[in-house]
Amino acid sequence: MSGNRLRLATLLCSFVVGSILFTGACIFLLEWTANRTTVNRVMGLFSANRLEQLQRELTQSIDGIESQAEYTERGILSGSLSLIDKEELDAYAYGLTAATSMLDQVVFVSPDGAALFVARTGDDGVLVPRYVSAENSSIVARIEGLINKQSDPFWASPYAVQGMQTNYIYYVHPVLDKEGDRLVTMLFAISIKRISEILRSISKNDLAAFLIDDQQRVLVHPDLAEVNSEGTSSQHAIKSEVITEEILEKLKNAVPATRLENAMGPNFKAFEINIEDKDYILTVGPLQKRQGSLTYRVAWYFPADLLRNSPVAQGRTGVVALALIAVFAFLAGAVALYLVRPVRSAALGVAKVHQMDLKDISEIPRSRVRELDDFANSFNRMLFGLRMFSRYVPTQLVSKLIQSGKKSHEGEERVLSVLFTDIAGFAALSEQMETQEIAHLINQHLTLIGNAISKHDGTIDKYIGDSVMAFWGAPEPIDNPAIPAVMAATEISRVIKGENTARVMRGEIPIRIRIGIHMGPLVVGDFGAPSRVNYTVIGDTVNIASRLESLGTEVDPYADVITLISQEMVDHLNDMFHVEPVGEFQLKGRAAPTTVYRLR
Repeated sequence: MSGNRLRLATLLCSFVVGSILFTGACIFLLEWTANRTTVNRVMGLFSANRLEQLQRELTQSIDGIESQAEYTERGILSGSLSLIDKEELDAYAYGLTAATSMLDQVVFVSPDGAALFVARTGDDGVLVPRYVSAENSSIVARIEGLINKQSDPFWASPYAVQGMQTNYIYYVHPVLDKEGDRLVTMLFAISIKRISEILRSISKNDLAAFLIDDQQRVLVHPDLAEVNSEGTSSQHAIKSEVITEEILEKLKNAVPATRLENAMGPNFKAFEINIEDKDYILTVGPLQKRQGSLTYRVAWYFPADLLRNSPVAQGRTGVVALALIAVFAFLAGAVALYLVRPVRSAALGVAKVHQMDLKDISEIPRSRVRELDDFANSFNRMLFGLRMFSRYVPTQLVSKLIQSGKKSHEGEERVLSVLFTDIAGFAALSEQMETQEIAHLINQHLTLIGNAISKHDGTIDKYIGDSVMAFWGAPEPIDNPAIPAVMAATEISRVIKGENTARVMRGEIPIRIRIGIHMGPLVVGDFGAPSRVNYTVIGDTVNIASRLESLGTEVDPYADVITLISQEMVDHLNDMFHVEPVGEFQLKGRAAPTTVYRLR
């Protein structure tokens, strides 16, 4: 529909220009002033949102460090992280600090005073590790006030380390063995300068955020982000030392900004203060308490002139405005109904795209309006591209990952069940078939296997030629991933035997498949380069499942379907499944023999 199309810009401009000319003639004779209540409400909501945003970012960073500490403690107690191997501990601490942007120091202090110290140095944040023996340890002397007999993790109040150019906030996490003896004391440090840099990035000269503690002392201010060795700082409208000496003192007798407080909501405070002959509004968020002695409030100031608009509003302005709104609302509604139809169709389609439900999305009809027609054409081409793209990605997995609400999935340890299938003697079978016959066989076979796995909520990891790898327990957790994995294997056995019956009746050679299933701990998450990432599993459990699948040929080379499972799987099955022991086998890559069972 390339001819006789109207331009959306022309249509909208004609409508808008006519509206402006008509309303301008009426409003020209009226006085218009901003409503003070509205201004306070907007600024109050803006202030509250800004404080909540800063508070949320700090909380997430602090929570992340606590999670890193707990993860490290589990690694030490489980033996996966050695305190004896200096190189391993050094590499782990280096990686931990590099992966956590808010983290400036990681310190491991042994009971005898020896310490591993990894810290960012200089403006470029280069990580420098140092391992100091007990005889020469000065790090213990610097932070000896933080290493005490307390066994529970805690946050210390801002702490000055001699020789450093900034103060630090330390999270102290002792690691105790089963007898309660201290194995190591871990210290995770955030520098005041690091937090100040974050506050500086969202602050301007007349609008700045800072942190104060429960004693009304300044913890963090944008000025502190550029403190150099001589102690000079950047120039803000209200400097950190001025806040310390004047603002916090004036808060004791400051006049509350009541209207702004009401707009901000409970737990927020607002004050009117005068500093250096200029009026400011200071807003303060609720007190945040962490385990230990760390307490803070997020505060933000801005010029009071932003609130000083005349509250006068004449009734005639409101009456005329309401009349004009009614007239143009009708006209706007008529135009909007015409314009909204393709947009609504696109919105419904995009909602289904979010669920990876591409089959039921309808194409948008073409339009006589040029821009709407281009929009419909672009949407329809996008839909075609997505449908082509969905053939090459695991849509079921992508849908689950979308439902999780996470933008990325960092590796985490879980107990999963892993299943491998493979066609026995496929190489010999393919020699007797044409290329197209091989492709048809593989596609039909993988469809049967994939449907059985999906039916029992499994996640297909990958297709490897005629093999399939799947797992249960991620991304959605499952209490006992062994049950659905074995149910899927039983379903696969049933459909393959049925397919073989049909193949024999057609005069075709039946196929024989092997299945191996094992259950154990794995690391699951996103792995790969930034340009291409796979959500997959890594660990010895995968290797064992693959070895069990390969063992099927040795145990019963002539079976249509043979499913071998490990002792770990049997321990998690109930009486509805029939298994029989096959024996102990020395699997490749395993030091100890593996007890193997056959699923009947």
